[in-house]
Amino acid sequence: MLKKPKILVWNAVANMIENASENAGGKPESGGILLGSIRGPHLEIVDFTETGPADRGTFSEFVRQDKLHQRKADNAWRLSDGTVTFIGEWHSHPMGRPIPSSVDKANWCQLTKTRKHPMFFFIASPSSWSGYLVTRTLTRNRIRSFTRVEYGDVGIVLS
Repeated sequence: MLKKPKILVWNAVANMIENASENAGGKPESGGILLGSIRGPHLEIVDFTETGPADRGTFSEFVRQDKLHQRKADNAWRLSDGTVTFIGEWHSHPMGRPIPSSVDKANWCQLTKTRKHPMFFFIASPSSWSGYLVTRTLTRNRIRSFTRVEYGDVGIVLS
């Protein structure tokens, strides 16, 4: 049986998601993309984008549409010689716990359909944040939640 993959989240990304959680309360949803590398069954999240001027957030939805996200992903890919890529998204919820809605899950599964690797997603809410890995099989998508298991100099490890 395969072991559960580990997710290494660099400190800058972990700090961003902590700040997003602290500032999520009572505000429209915000979000961006996650950039990183695939390390066998594991992911390393090294960078992110923040909400851009053309993105749209309401109290129940975030729509990523600013071109800055694609530009940053393209630049990361180019500068890393193809090792850093788009590996997920993050967004906030203005209230409650960081639990994905049915819309979140449907969007995640749709995004994962177009990738050959698992995708990772963060939700930041006023109470805390959570991470979810979406993997695709031949018959369905699998969504697994991840929690912090280790802190280090580079960042945090989720499992």
